[in-house]
Order: sequence, then structure tokens, then C-alpha cells
Amino acid sequence: IDYKYDSANIFCEGLAAVKEDGKWGYINKKGDMVIDNDFVEAYGFSNGLAAVAKEEGKWGYINKKGEFKIKAEYDWAYSFNEDGYAHVSKKGEEGVINTKGKVVVDTDYDDVGTLTEGLYRVQKNDEYGFVNEKGKEVIDTDYDYAGYFTEDGLAVIRDGDEYGYINKKGKVVIKADFDDAEGF
Repeated sequence: IDYKYDSANIFCEGLAAVKEDGKWGYINKKGDMVIDNDFVEAYGFSNGLAAVAKEEGKWGYINKKGEFKIKAEYDWAYSFNEDGYAHVSKKGEEGVINTKGKVVVDTDYDDVGTLTEGLYRVQKNDEYGFVNEKGKEVIDTDYDYAGYFTEDGLAVIRDGDEYGYINKKGKVVIKADFDDAEGF
């Protein structure tokens, strides 16, 4: 492939996002432009879809033919993970969608963390809690801080200035009596 692009990303699912003349498109491994460079931003393909923006602040997802499969309605969007979920933002709030464009976690949160042990850590108004894979809040956003759940089923929480641990049902299993704490 000739060196002629302003920028190029790695190949993902047989295509690479390349920037030419200030716009992003996609090439195949022969170097042929297979999706025109019509995008101001573009990520690699995963699960058959790529996050792209035709204009700043209007992200959606295209298939390998360059057709929008999830309309460009997000302030930003990330690539889908191996489980078929992607973090998106709308009006400054974060959420999660699946590859069909179905909202899994509503864009109601200031921050949505990574899915660990079947739960997303969420933050709203400087308080933390957890939602499940279906977007149902299973642990209220009542904590000043919450870490991620580890494989032992516990997460660090901070209540005021003191740290403790909760289980995946939200039950405090080690009272918040510590000046500091980390995951097991």
C-alpha cells in the first residue's frame, strides 16, 4: 500500500480507516478505497460495524458497504466490544447500545464504566452505583465512589471519607471504616 494518506489506522475485519485530504474513509488490504472518505472521524470495524461521524458531534455506525446501520445521532461513539456493546454519548450523558442500535443502558449518566462481572459502574451527579446488562439499576447511585467488581464479587465503595466493600446485590459486606481500600 502506497504511503499517501495523512493518517491510517490498523486493519480491523479486513478494512482500515485512512485519512486523505482531511476526511476519513476505508481501504481494503489491496489499498483500494472501498468506503469513500466522507467522514470527519472514523474508528475501526468490530462486529461488522464502525463508528463514524459525517460532521462533528454526529456519530453513528456504518456497515462494510458504507451504509448507516445505526443513525448518526450521538455526540460521540466508541467501537463495539467483543460482546457487541458500545459506549455512546447524547447531550452530554453516557449510555450503552448493542449492534442493533438498541439502547442497553440509557444515556442518563455522567459516566458509564466498563462491564465487569455482569455490571456497569455508573455515575450521576457525582454519585456512583451499578446497572446490569439490561440497563436496570441494581445498586442505587448513592456512593461517593465505587470501584469495579472483581471476580470475588466485591467492589470498593466510599461513603463520605471512609471506604468499605459491597457485594453485587449492594449489601455492605465490609463496613466503610477504612481510610483507603483497593480491590482484592
